[in-house]
Amino acid sequence: MKLLAMISAGLVATAVLAAAPASADRGHHGHGWKTKRVCKTSWNHGHKRVVCRNVRVRW
Repeated sequence: MKLLAMISAGLVATAVLAAAPASADRGHHGHGWKTKRVCKTSWNHGHKRVVCRNVRVRW
């Protein structure tokens, strides 16, 4: 009886390990680093100046 329980536990463990990477990859397909334009306004000698930069963000 113990042998049957150990064999079935081993089969369940291998089935769970085989299914885990496939389900983990499904939810994050197409996500990653993208660029976003961030603009900052500042005053320089009485004039308004806008400086824009591209920053990397995790989408």
